[in-house]
Amino acid sequence: MRNVLTNGDYFRVVYKNRTFNIPKYIVIVLSTLVSSVLLFTLFAFISIANSTHEIEKLKQQLVIERTINQSLAKEIQKSNEGIEKIMNTLTKSGRKKTTGFHGSISSPIQLYGILQNIQQNLLKIDQALNGSIEKVRTIINLTKIRDNNTIVNGLSKLNLAESIPVNQQSPKIQKASKITNVLSGINLQPTINKVLIKNDGLNILFDIIKSMPIEKPVKNGRFVSGFGKRFHPIHRYTRMHNGIDFVGPKGAKVLSTADGVIQKAVYSHTFGNYVVIQHKNNIKTLYAHMSKLNVRNGQKVKLGDTIGVQGKTGTSTGEHVHYEIIINNQHHDPLNFIRTKAILQDVQ
Repeated sequence: MRNVLTNGDYFRVVYKNRTFNIPKYIVIVLSTLVSSVLLFTLFAFISIANSTHEIEKLKQQLVIERTINQSLAKEIQKSNEGIEKIMNTLTKSGRKKTTGFHGSISSPIQLYGILQNIQQNLLKIDQALNGSIEKVRTIINLTKIRDNNTIVNGLSKLNLAESIPVNQQSPKIQKASKITNVLSGINLQPTINKVLIKNDGLNILFDIIKSMPIEKPVKNGRFVSGFGKRFHPIHRYTRMHNGIDFVGPKGAKVLSTADGVIQKAVYSHTFGNYVVIQHKNNIKTLYAHMSKLNVRNGQKVKLGDTIGVQGKTGTSTGEHVHYEIIINNQHHDPLNFIRTKAILQDVQ
C-alpha cells in the first residue's frame, strides 16, 4: 500500500492494484479523532495514577490516626484502673472506726484531708509537667522535626491532656453534717487522667529527643562557619552550605554525636575522608575533610566514639570538620540541635 498526494483536495491510495481517492478533510478528521482518543487515554491514566497516590496517602494517615487513638484509649483505661485502686484504698481508710465522742465523723474528715492533699499534689505535678512540655515543644520547633509518626503520637497525647478540664480547688466543709456531700464533690479522676497522659506523651518525646545528635563533633571545637548560603572560599561563588564547620586543636578527634551505625566511611573529591552515620528516627550525620578514618561501613558506634581525625582532605582551605544533619533527605541546621542540649539538661 502507498499514499500519494495528488492535489490540495484528495489523497490517492493504491492498495492491491486498486486506487482510492480519499478527500483530504476526511483524513484530517480521522487524524484528529485518533489524537483526541490518545490524549484522553493519557489524561485518564495520569488521573488514575494521581488518585491512587492520594488514596495511599489517605490510607497512611488513617493508619497513623488509628494507632494514636488506640494508644490514647489504652492510656485512659490505665489511668481509670489506677484511679479505681486509689479510691478503693482511700475508701477503706475512711471506713476505719475510731474511738471517742467524735468517732462518727472523724473518719470522713480524715478522708477529706487525704483527698484534698492528693488533689493539691496532683496540681503541683501538673504544673511541673507544663514546664517540661513548654521546653520540649521549644526543642521540637527549634530542630523542626514534626513529621515523625512517633512525635505526632507524643504531641497528640499532650494536646489530649490539655483538653481535660480539672477543678483547681477543693470544696470547703461548712458543717460536719455535710461531709458526705463535700466528699462527693472531690473528683480526682480528671486530674489523674491529665497527669498520666501528659507524662506518657513527654516520655515518648524524650525518647526521641535523647537520641538526637545534640553534641559537637569536636570536643572544645570552635564554630567557624554556619548553615546557609555563603561565598565559597575555593569555587569563588555563592552556594548553599549544608552544614557547619568546627575547628579543634591540630589533630583533634572527631566524635560521633549520637548512637548509630556507620553507613559510609569513604573518600570523595569534595568531602575528602568522610563518614555518614545512620541514627534513629531517619536522622543522619555527616563528618567531612578528616585526615584519618577510624571506622568502617556497618560498624555500630555510640555517642562520643572516635570516628576519625580532623584534617583538610577534599575541597578544603584548612584543617577543620564539616558537619551536617540530614533528616528524611533534608538538611537541617546542626547548630539548632546543639542549642537544644542546654534546654534538655534543664528539664531532666
